[in-house]
Amino acid sequence: MANVSSIVDVLRLRRNAWWIVPEVVAAVALVAAGLYWNAVAPRLAEPELRARATVALATEMERASADEHARHGHQLGPDDRMLCEAEIFGIDPSGDGRERNVRTAYGYYLCASGKPGTPFLAALMNAGPVVLHLDADRPGDRLQTTTLEQDLDAQLRAMMPERFRVQARKGFTTVDPPRALRDRFEREVTSAT
Repeated sequence: MANVSSIVDVLRLRRNAWWIVPEVVAAVALVAAGLYWNAVAPRLAEPELRARATVALATEMERASADEHARHGHQLGPDDRMLCEAEIFGIDPSGDGRERNVRTAYGYYLCASGKPGTPFLAALMNAGPVVLHLDADRPGDRLQTTTLEQDLDAQLRAMMPERFRVQARKGFTTVDPPRALRDRFEREVTSAT
């Protein structure tokens, strides 16, 4: 009689556990999709990763609120437009090749701000080393810039690894970012009325 009750228990379990099959199938499908995506995710060369981080940095700076800009030492009036260009000279982790794994980007920025009609040479300008924390939870915590009130070397030691500090002190490696900023500013701010 023990065998019959065991068989009945197994049949009840099979009848009552039907819901587990779709859940197991879904879990297996998610794991397979994750493994597939990890295997085929596009790997980019480091210059391409830096270029994409550069766009993210400039966009982040331009979209920041007036309060966020004030935290970085940039004063914006209510009618001011701010345009920024940047150059990223390092990322962490490097060598992975996957954009989604880049957590931190190190670079240099230049921003110009002014009311519509302001000539580029009359714009308020800010420049300096910058760190973009791509893994920060809040957008306001993503940017870290230096300030004039503190020692630059001490700030750089706190902000970035030693291998990036020399370039951070030098600024841009080419004239392209400042030239691009001037051209954009003249197009979008100076000529606006």
